[in-house]
Parts: sequence; structure tokens; C-alpha cells
Amino acid sequence: MKRLLVRLWIPALAVAVWEVVTRFEWLDPLFFPSPGLLIATFWRLTRNGELEHHVGATLGRLGGAYVAGSATGVALGLILGSQPFWRQSAQGVLSGLYASPKLSFLPAFLVFFGIGNFSLLLPAAISCFVLMTMYSIDAARAVKPNYVDLARSCGAGRRALFFRVYLPACLPNLFTGLRVGLGAALVIVVAAEMLGAPSGLGEFIWINGQTLAVDKMYAGIVACALLGAGTNYLFERLERSLAPWVR
Repeated sequence: MKRLLVRLWIPALAVAVWEVVTRFEWLDPLFFPSPGLLIATFWRLTRNGELEHHVGATLGRLGGAYVAGSATGVALGLILGSQPFWRQSAQGVLSGLYASPKLSFLPAFLVFFGIGNFSLLLPAAISCFVLMTMYSIDAARAVKPNYVDLARSCGAGRRALFFRVYLPACLPNLFTGLRVGLGAALVIVVAAEMLGAPSGLGEFIWINGQTLAVDKMYAGIVACALLGAGTNYLFERLERSLAPWVR
């Protein structure tokens, strides 16, 4: 209960201040509707299935991009982390991709692959791939050589070294990378949807913002925030289950 209060007191305070500001009309209610109106709008959009439709479209793109980018990034990162030559060879490419705005690739993807989900999720997949590769490299390099030498002296082969030494030691950094990568992927997917998706939270927010349906626009923004917070909480629970030694 105490942990829940610690997590919620800042959002609750922000909502209370917002309610007071809008009630006294210190801000234009046309552009800043009250939290009560937003809750009513959110509930109406949830009941009629409109918000569910767009959340489902965003989750589908996010899941595809996240799984593909993270899985390949973890595999490549762990390999590069244990191979100094290949790690140094790939460092420049990874640094360049990390510094590049991933949405800048979207026009090229639309030209090559046409308008569709594949083009929209590729920037997010690249972002997850780069982030997870870099986190996995750092995780593999952080494994203490003493642990590896001790396992080898006890007769551990490559398989045992990976599952008994490298993977448990890398899990904390990997989970951090997974949470960061998920947040980055969600941002890029929503931004890409604003540029030409037929559905999704990004398209929902953009269209309602252009038509001044501000209450629906904010409902879409709240849905994005809840989606990010919920997935982050799930990863925290998963980390406690799979890596209890971290705490």
C-alpha cells in the first residue's frame, strides 16, 4: 500500500491542480478540458469500442517491432560483448544508428515497402535493436572474469557458461534495456502512426487534435501513458520473478 501511494501521489496532485485551474478558468477550457470531462470521454470511448480499436492497432505494431528488434539485439549484443574484435568493428555503426532519429528512415521505408504496418513498425524495430544491442554488449562485458574462470575450472562448457554464468549476470542490465527499449518503441510507433496510419493511437490523437476534439485527443494521450506505465510495471514484476537476486 505504501509503495502504491508513493507511485500515485504526484499524478494525483497534478490532476487536482489541473481540476482547480480549469474550474476557475485560469486556462481556456477549450484547449484544457477538466479531468472530469476527460474521464467521462475516456469511459465513453472505452464503452463504444473506439479507443479499444486504436489501442489494439498500436499494440499490434508495438509487439511486432519490439519482439523482432529486442530478440535480435540481445542475441547480437551478447555475441559482440564476448568478441572484442567484432565489438570494436560494430561500434561505429551502432553509435551512428543510436544517434540517428529513427523516424527519419520512415519516408525511405514508405518508398521501398509501401504504406502499411511493416513500414510503420520498422523505425521502432530499429530503435529496439540498437538499444538492446548496446545494453547487451555492456551486460556481457560487465560479467566478472572470476566467475567465468571458476565455472570453467569446474568443467562448465559453453552451454553451461551461457545459462549458469553469463545469462544470470546479464539479466539486470537486459531488463533495464528491455524497459527503455519498450518506451522508445512506443514513442516511435505512435509518432509514425501520426504520419500516415489508418488506425492507432497516434492517428487517433492527430485527427482529433486537427479537428479540435480536444477531449478525445487527451483521452488518446492518457491511453498512451497508461499503456507505457502498465507495460513497465509488468516488466518490473517479471524481473522480480526471473532475477530475484538483483534485489
